[in-house]
Amino acid sequence: MATAATVYMSSLGPEGFREIGQAAYANAHYLAEQLSQVDGFEVAFDAPFFHEFAVRCSQPAAAVLESLLAEGILGGVDLGIFNSEWNDLLLIAATEMNTREGIDHLIEVLKAA
Repeated sequence: MATAATVYMSSLGPEGFREIGQAAYANAHYLAEQLSQVDGFEVAFDAPFFHEFAVRCSQPAAAVLESLLAEGILGGVDLGIFNSEWNDLLLIAATEMNTREGIDHLIEVLKAA
C-alpha cells in the first residue's frame, strides 16, 4: 500500500496536489453549506476547516449513521464514542473523491431521515 501511495503522489506532482487540496476543500465547504440548510443539522463550530468538520445533530449521531448506512452511505464518526457529552456530534469529511451528486444524495437522505 505504501508503494502505491508513493507512486500516486509522485504522479500528481505539486500542481496535482494543489488541485486535490482545492477539490477536497470545495467539496467539504459545499457539504457544510448544504447541511446547514437541513433541519436538525448544523456545523458545530465556527472555526476554519479544511476537509472535515463536526456537525451537531438534533438526534444522536449513532442514529443518523444507522439511517445513512441503510442507504449504503458511510456517514462519518459518532464523536459520542469518545465522550458521552458529544453523542449529538458527527465528524464528517469530504475529499476530492466526492462528487456534487454524491453530496446532494447524502443531503436528500438526511432530509428524509
